[in-house]
Order: sequence, then C-alpha cells, then structure tokens
Amino acid sequence: MSLSYPKPNHNDVSNYLVGGIPFVSSSIGAPANTGEPEVVVFPQVTQRFWVDCTSGTGVRVGFSRNGVKGVEADNYYVVLAAADPQEFRVRVGRVFLLSSDGSASTAAVTAELTPVPGDQVGGGIINNWSGSIGVG
Repeated sequence: MSLSYPKPNHNDVSNYLVGGIPFVSSSIGAPANTGEPEVVVFPQVTQRFWVDCTSGTGVRVGFSRNGVKGVEADNYYVVLAAADPQEFRVRVGRVFLLSSDGSASTAAVTAELTPVPGDQVGGGIINNWSGSIGVG
C-alpha cells in the first residue's frame, strides 16, 4: 500500500478556500521607471495581495519584468501614493515593482498565502507571463 499523498499544487481548490498564511513586507524600494524593477518573491502562491505606495508619487505593479517596464505595452497597474492600498485577487509567486515616474518610490506588500510552493507559478510550472501578451 502506497503512502504517496498528493502535494499542494496550484490547481488544488482546497488550498484557496482556507484562511491565508500572512505575509508582510514594507519599505520596499521601487526604483525609478528607467531602472530595473524590484522583485518581491512570495514563499507560497498568493490567494490575494495588496500593494501600498508609502512614499513617492506612485508604484507600478506587474507580473513580469517586461510588463512592469512597459517593453511592448503598458502591462502594469499603478498604485498612487495618496490612494488606498490596491488589492489583487490573483495567484502569483512573485510581483514586480517599479516607480511610476523618474524618481524612486517606496511600497509595502501584504499577502494571504496558500500552502502551494511559490515557484509553481513564479518560475516553474506556469511561467509564461512575459509581459508581451497582456499579462504584465
């Protein structure tokens, strides 16, 4: 008799129905929009996450380097400094941050995590988020 139980994966619905594991990171430097984006790597896949621009004018939020830099199109969201934190109800393993203008900004990221390892969607099983076809 085998004791090979299934491991948590990104398609297992029950992982998204339970309360999330907390994740908080603050004082994240978002470089000027001409620089390289800051990457926040989540240890597990998110149920949802929030981004708050804590200083500067705004922060670009994207799901790939090319998307947040606007290489082929502007495939990113902008969270303004004066606005409430923006909620994203998506399952990702990492998020890219870049200032919305030529000066650096600072951001805070809060997330609800699942038991699913973050590399399953952040650089492993689902890794087709290039920022070139509408997923930034």
